[in-house]
Amino acid sequence: MSAIDFLTDKTNSAQIHLIGHSAGGQLLGLAPNHAKVKNVVAIAGSSGSLKGLNGKSKYLAPIMLKIVFPVSTLFKGYASAKAVGMGENLPKGVGQEWCEYCSKGGYAINAIGKTVFEDFHAEIHSPITAIHATDDEIATLHNVKDLLRTFPNSPSQIVTLAPKAYGLRSIGHMEMFKPSHQQLWTVIADQLKAA
Repeated sequence: MSAIDFLTDKTNSAQIHLIGHSAGGQLLGLAPNHAKVKNVVAIAGSSGSLKGLNGKSKYLAPIMLKIVFPVSTLFKGYASAKAVGMGENLPKGVGQEWCEYCSKGGYAINAIGKTVFEDFHAEIHSPITAIHATDDEIATLHNVKDLLRTFPNSPSQIVTLAPKAYGLRSIGHMEMFKPSHQQLWTVIADQLKAA
């Protein structure tokens, strides 16, 4: 929300192009200033639904959300994602919301009326391009489609990247922006040019 306002103010633009990785490409439906976003390129953006996970994330994420987060929040005061090797530790409230978001399909709409009290998903008409990799255990095709369905009035498309097609061993959830993966950056640029 604040980043959108900052960018439009800084550039004197009525609208911006939003390029977001993971949560950065997923949360527009909670932003009251969503009309300032012309289009979205969501990289590894998905619902993160436990049902749609693959690989080790399919087993680690339920343990993290249902056991590690509640226990670490109780005893440490924060949600410990590092304990299971699934990212950075999260503030208590963020961990609670993440549990609600990912517990079933639908992502943030699962928290409406609990920890989230404003929902703009249906009001958004900005086109959304979701870019994900075939070896991403979190932003699987199932979970990408699940996220996009929460924006019923936004035209959307999915761009699927196969690591071998780009001469890469892996892309996963986090490698898109590594210098070793620069050839993928043109995919993002092409989506922005198309918008």
